[in-house]
Amino acid sequence: MNVTAKFNDVCAIRKICHGFCRFLFLGINILLHFYCIFNESRCMDGNFLMKGMWGFVVFLLAALLFSVFWQEDWELANQQVTAVRFGFYRVMGVEALCGIGVACFAWKGFRFHYLDGLVFLFGGYLVGRNWLCGEPVVYRVELILLLFLLYFILRVLFSLYDGALKVVLLTFIGAVGVECIWGAGQLYGGVASGHALYRLTGSFFNPGPYAGFLAMGLPVALAFFLVRRENVRFSGGKQWVYYGMRCLAGGVLLLSVMLLPVTMSRGSWLAALAGTGVVLGKHYGVRGRIGRLVSGRRHVFIGGIVVAVIFFLVVVVGMYGLKKDSADGRMLIWKMDMLAMQEHPWMGVGSGRFGGAYGEVQAAYFLSGKATPREEWVAGVPEYGFNEYLQMGVEGGLIGLALLTGILLGALIRLFFSDDPEGRAVLGSLTAFVFFAFFSYPLGVLPLCIVFVMLLAMAVTRREENSFGKEKSGNELWRKWCIPGLALLVAGIIWSITGGKEEERRAYVHWREEQSYFKMEIYKGTEENYGKLYPFLFQQPRFLFEYGLCLSRLGQYEAGSRLMQEATCLSADPMFFNIMGKNQQALQRFDLAADYFRRAAATVPTRLYPLYLLCQMYFESGQIQRGMELGKVVLDKEPKVMSEAVKEMKSEIREWINKNQ
Repeated sequence: MNVTAKFNDVCAIRKICHGFCRFLFLGINILLHFYCIFNESRCMDGNFLMKGMWGFVVFLLAALLFSVFWQEDWELANQQVTAVRFGFYRVMGVEALCGIGVACFAWKGFRFHYLDGLVFLFGGYLVGRNWLCGEPVVYRVELILLLFLLYFILRVLFSLYDGALKVVLLTFIGAVGVECIWGAGQLYGGVASGHALYRLTGSFFNPGPYAGFLAMGLPVALAFFLVRRENVRFSGGKQWVYYGMRCLAGGVLLLSVMLLPVTMSRGSWLAALAGTGVVLGKHYGVRGRIGRLVSGRRHVFIGGIVVAVIFFLVVVVGMYGLKKDSADGRMLIWKMDMLAMQEHPWMGVGSGRFGGAYGEVQAAYFLSGKATPREEWVAGVPEYGFNEYLQMGVEGGLIGLALLTGILLGALIRLFFSDDPEGRAVLGSLTAFVFFAFFSYPLGVLPLCIVFVMLLAMAVTRREENSFGKEKSGNELWRKWCIPGLALLVAGIIWSITGGKEEERRAYVHWREEQSYFKMEIYKGTEENYGKLYPFLFQQPRFLFEYGLCLSRLGQYEAGSRLMQEATCLSADPMFFNIMGKNQQALQRFDLAADYFRRAAATVPTRLYPLYLLCQMYFESGQIQRGMELGKVVLDKEPKVMSEAVKEMKSEIREWINKNQ
């Protein structure tokens, strides 16, 4: 079977999986919706028909948001990321339309909270900082703006009636259940993975975000599994719905606990422990018990603290030893993050430009000679900061970091004093997100960003504050016109962003078509087509690399170097400097070429390719003595991964040295 046939088979399998997951998700959540509406609403005062209608609206819009996870479009380049993005654009158009209608009816039950102001201040700062201070990464700014507008829509949506949060959380459990089934299919065969190097990724492109999603869903499932019968309203004595809900939550809980260890994501393990610990503590009233223990048996309390600290240290040491190189690499990344923050302390470098800032700082650090051999060994070129707080400090500066921290602390404190099951579920899930963000990049993955926005909107909208048709204190006339007016403004902004995306989508389709010619090294003609796509894809580092390489191979060295230089502002990959060095070498600018090769070698010291290119340039330009000295260094250097390419490079260098001795 040839490669094309295998690829088509994989695509067919993934399409079947996407269709099955959508069908399963819809079926599960329709049942959950009818549970929430026809069981709980009958026990509440008010218009049952209206509550049922608005409950269905809540369910539909929540299900649409989760359906973004399973978007597919095999015509797109980098389809696993871009398909989700364009699917989010389409869903946001529907959300905006429904948001207008909902705001016209929900204005009586809605009131602003100080966290709303903080969220909009944060969103306004990020968007304004990127547009006013330097060239913005347009698609990243658009996504940031859409996510903050989604927060407003959800806030209004959750103000409909007091069953809205339950509908959304049960929909969340249904989505986690579908991801668990998908992951189990990958683990036991029959379902294609989203990454060639990993077996378990769910619908994500990497096991890290997949594990983070499970870790955020696990506390929600636990909270609903532990819910007491007296906290659930029944109609006609039909208590079987209570046991059905517990069975569903228990099944998702069990599958999540089984799959999380297989992902090997230590950050998600800690996040899941923190989230479930908070849910258990709230459910069993641990705070009150600790208070009684401290006042009555202080020595037992101190002993428990000592045992807990020892247990925590043992767990941390064990997790460090499990993947030592990965842990050391993560600490180096955090160190570089903090150095990058020092370069741009207050307002950062801008959203989407983390990679360029990181590469510059890491190269300077290794060139300074301060790095240890261990740091050189574990160095890499990450796309993310693997700590959302540090990455926010790099991209948004201390101002952005302070606003993000304030929002998270405010939401957690508000949830901490909530005693209803929905509040415990949101508190546990948001706690898991906060912990997971210390070790990974959830805000760099659009599906996890959507979940975070939903959790934040639910945290601000407490259950006891929801009321369908009940007027809140304050100026009725102001709310009556302000809320629908803001909803109309939000919808207009969303439609202006999402309305013209078809041309951009076609650019990604054409890029994928041209990539086949690029991989076959057919550069003539490909560079012309890439030039037509440049206005749409000029902020995609991979596209800039391919386009620039086409120009370089056709002798257009200056134009190719300009594109590579643009890419270095967005990515830390040293290959851009390798190509720029080869371009300068072709133009007989050997000193400038050597600088580029040294910069590439300093970014990731364990890579031999930049040193190989520099050594080759020395010999070809007549700098024999320098070539001999560098060649001996390269031959003695131990690569991180020994491959056939490394063996060939060392063999060629050995031949050059022998030839010139």
